[in-house]
Amino acid sequence: MDKNCLIQRKVLRSAVTKTISELDNCIAANDFPAASLAFTKLEEKTKRLFENDELVITYLSSHPDPDTDFDTIVENELEQNETYRDNFISAKVRFQEFSKIYEQKTQQLDISPSMDRLSINLPKLELIDFDGNPKNWFSFWSMFQKFDEDPKIEDDVKFAYLMQTTKGKAFDFVQSYHVSKGEFKTVIKIFKTRFADDKMLIELYVRELLKLILNQSHNMSFTDLVDQLDTYLRCLENLGVTKEKYACMLYPLVEASIPEQILIAWERERNSISRNSTANTHDLDLLIQFLRSEVVSAERLRIAKAFCAGEKDKNKTSKQKTDPSRDLSSVTPVPTASSLVTQTKSERRESNIFCLFCSKKTHLSSDCFTAQKMPFQERK
Repeated sequence: MDKNCLIQRKVLRSAVTKTISELDNCIAANDFPAASLAFTKLEEKTKRLFENDELVITYLSSHPDPDTDFDTIVENELEQNETYRDNFISAKVRFQEFSKIYEQKTQQLDISPSMDRLSINLPKLELIDFDGNPKNWFSFWSMFQKFDEDPKIEDDVKFAYLMQTTKGKAFDFVQSYHVSKGEFKTVIKIFKTRFADDKMLIELYVRELLKLILNQSHNMSFTDLVDQLDTYLRCLENLGVTKEKYACMLYPLVEASIPEQILIAWERERNSISRNSTANTHDLDLLIQFLRSEVVSAERLRIAKAFCAGEKDKNKTSKQKTDPSRDLSSVTPVPTASSLVTQTKSERRESNIFCLFCSKKTHLSSDCFTAQKMPFQERK
């Protein structure tokens, strides 16, 4: 136990005081979302302060000051601690009263469907069917849960909805029950145990993470990989496998599924963060944030490349329209050295046959009989 706990307590007390002031300002401004956020921060900071108070008492006990009475020091410390506890309780009561008033005002707003509701023809909302595959449970239950928890809907109507939104083995399972009044809760409980057992779902999503590692060499885009990782981690968090408790287990799985090039960049980023930050944030949270930022960067790069390619094609088309001479179809072929090389010997001979003496193209000048009869001076 070192003296740092005293410094930390000073910082935390100042933060708690500022947050209480922020909460009171939000309540005075009648800003419920901001007040709710301020109270959440106040709870977290106060919890850390109370934990630090115990560390301070332990430190003072192990390092007594010979010039000061120990009992007096402890008594002063406890009085100060109680003052901050009382301040927190008072702030909590003020927020709870403000929250009740806000909820009452919200409930009293009687919006008339004929007067205030917008006349917009929205598409009909269709529930997602559940086929008994545990991987599809969360998408199904996120919508059906609203019907299950609605007290205005009768149990037989809920059961009819359940029958309509199931298929395959899930439908066969539901069809085997005949719901009477008051038994729907029992049926839905058995249904959830059969197809959405927490342990089974946890094992499922852990295996999905392992599958990403085994299929790392397959042609999966980086964006799809990050989306799947994010989905599996959120599903595990909904099942109670939170990052705070199981980060040490989840981090190696996530890291092993990342391509080598991204992993090297992440190691550089992590080293930079560890040198420049003192925040107590686990590597798993930092890794997920890094992967999300890489996805955004990749998407921006894709948009930029698509824009540049489109501009090049547009410029090329405009030049061809303004300068017809650049049209390849109108350009006359120009003889090149390669065309001379590719000519056969007979083609070259045929193209060069021309007699200088008789102007005939049937023989060469050296083979002309007329020239042989001509005097030498004349042939010159």
